Amino acid sequence: MSLRKGTLALTAAALVVALVVLATLGAVPGLVGLAFWAAFLLAALAVERWRYGRILAAPPGPDWRANGEQFVDPETGRTVAVYEHPGSGRRAYVAPPAP
Repeated sequence: MSLRKGTLALTAAALVVALVVLATLGAVPGLVGLAFWAAFLLAALAVERWRYGRILAAPPGPDWRANGEQFVDPETGRTVAVYEHPGSGRRAYVAPPAP
């Protein structure tokens, strides 16, 4: 299990427990904070995933240019190159297919 999936599962479980206890017992000290931070972390994980998108096997089109940035994807261990579209400034993350 990846760190992202583990964090997502643990955070979702904490949010469900906090909401169930809040619904049955009312405002218990600490649970409002737990519910808030669990919801915040879930939102942050969703935004992070949306912001960086998926990793492509090839550049999206012929007008996209490699900008020289590279990093190792922590989930796959593959080197990923960053491509930019000169007209819009959009970024795409490209990793060659695994051999």
